[in-house]
Amino acid sequence: ELAARREVLDDWATLNALVGSATGAKFSRFAQGITLQQLLVYANDYLHRLYPRFSVRASADAEDDSLAILVCDRYEADQIREVKTISGGERFLVSMSLALAFSRMASRNLSIDTLFIDEGFGTLDGETLDKAIDALERLRHDGKTIGIISHVAALRDRIGTQVAVRRIGNGHSRVEVIA
Repeated sequence: ELAARREVLDDWATLNALVGSATGAKFSRFAQGITLQQLLVYANDYLHRLYPRFSVRASADAEDDSLAILVCDRYEADQIREVKTISGGERFLVSMSLALAFSRMASRNLSIDTLFIDEGFGTLDGETLDKAIDALERLRHDGKTIGIISHVAALRDRIGTQVAVRRIGNGHSRVEVIA
């Protein structure tokens, strides 16, 4: 009987070590970790289509309790890097993948078929801009409506339908749809 009770106690001790704390912080971190893992699965799906050089993963450091996101660089022998070490254009593509992943997770309970992206394209070099636009066009073919808010001239040549806001003066503007 004592051995059976110790076994039950060990199970509770293990559970307490994983998620127990007086404030609930351990359980919250545990639940956030599960959510982060699912988010990263979705983000990697998008990132593979956008920029297959990278994949994202959670920090594997047991001492690191920050739920940090790291980048795996496939072109550099799968070197694990901090997000801050990649270029601005690459960071934009990783961020866009994470935003799309958030959208996908949120759409489990409701339909999210429209995504607006505000700027960010000004930091992309020509090749990365082409990859981003190609990826957005593929998303459009998957049934997503993508709105891009930008002043980058190179986008005008690639985007078929545009809503342009033209300044008239005295605080007034005119909206034009360009198809």
